[in-house]
Amino acid sequence: MTVGSPQADGGTARHVTHILAASRRILVVDDDPTYSRAIRRLLEIDGWDVTVAAGPNEALTLLGHRDFAIVLSDYEMGTVDGVRFLRLVRLSAPATVRVLLTGNSDFQVAVNAVNEGNIFRFVTKVAGPESIVATVREAGEEFLARQRERNHGAELRASELRALESQFDMALSNLWMAYQPIISHSRGGNVIAYEALLRSSSKELSNPLKILDAAERLNGVGELGRTVRKRVADELTRTAGIDVFINLHALELMDDQLYHESAPLTRHAQRVVLEITERVALDEVSDMRDRLKRLRALGFRIAVDDLGAGYAGLGSLVDLEPEVVKVDMALTRDIHVTPTKQKLVQGVAALGRELEWMLVVEGVESAAERDCLVDLGCDIFQGYFYGKPAKLAV
Repeated sequence: MTVGSPQADGGTARHVTHILAASRRILVVDDDPTYSRAIRRLLEIDGWDVTVAAGPNEALTLLGHRDFAIVLSDYEMGTVDGVRFLRLVRLSAPATVRVLLTGNSDFQVAVNAVNEGNIFRFVTKVAGPESIVATVREAGEEFLARQRERNHGAELRASELRALESQFDMALSNLWMAYQPIISHSRGGNVIAYEALLRSSSKELSNPLKILDAAERLNGVGELGRTVRKRVADELTRTAGIDVFINLHALELMDDQLYHESAPLTRHAQRVVLEITERVALDEVSDMRDRLKRLRALGFRIAVDDLGAGYAGLGSLVDLEPEVVKVDMALTRDIHVTPTKQKLVQGVAALGRELEWMLVVEGVESAAERDCLVDLGCDIFQGYFYGKPAKLAV
């Protein structure tokens, strides 16, 4: 995978040239044409590329078509005052340095206006030409300083992404799957399936959540998902008679390779439950119902993961119409001493029987929790009480 810098060398040179050209541009906004002409002459003599707008609407239009280093705006312009206008400039052209020009001799009024509008400087109309030019020069230096800081930040982000890309590639190269047993209490505690869990022996990026975060930042969710599915498919080829639950990032639903009949995992679809995880809202997936229908036609079953945590509420049950529902460990923890949790899980178990779900309770860590869950009508469990994730014994 390749994450390049935001601009190639030629693009960087053009960007610098563009910034240098913009650094000499100033937009003067004043509804007094006589004063505007005088200011224009004064600043052009100092080497500025000056554009004049007669009011805020004209100025905002100009800002939408051209970059300016500075906007020098009059304080009083009919129904719209300069402070309100400069607040709009801040939203539409945040890199532009804003200077307020005021004929009001009340110093406190000007200070309040600057504070309210987050304006760089103010200058009075009665100030001499030297003062006005000096203020504009300061604003020009501020513009360049902001651009340098912005470019430095962009370079740092690009460097961080390149480092993250290298770590992500290493994590993929060293990726392996751990398997945690899922058991049925009514079948004597026998293992009926395993959940495949992402692991990596990479030193820099070994934590599964960090790997997922990196995949999202690098637009590598599809590549990660394909790698995981290939690893699990290889395991299923070597190991007969087991079913496997696999976490599926919602963005993987947009990966066309997931639906290929020749894809490695598709050959084992009848033995696979796809757990839709909560990291991306399901409403961001286009044609979700059609995509799930295609997966079911291949033989996959669909599970809602982490019921009771994050997004996985009743809405996801309606949207996904799952064959399997997994109760999150947040509801399992200390359930034997938490009446509210007991009532919630008992209700979910009853609903599951009504809708013919396979209900899997995650996070079981003690006999007390297990016994309570059995009394509440649950039968299928997963958690450290039954086994930690480990490599699958062939």
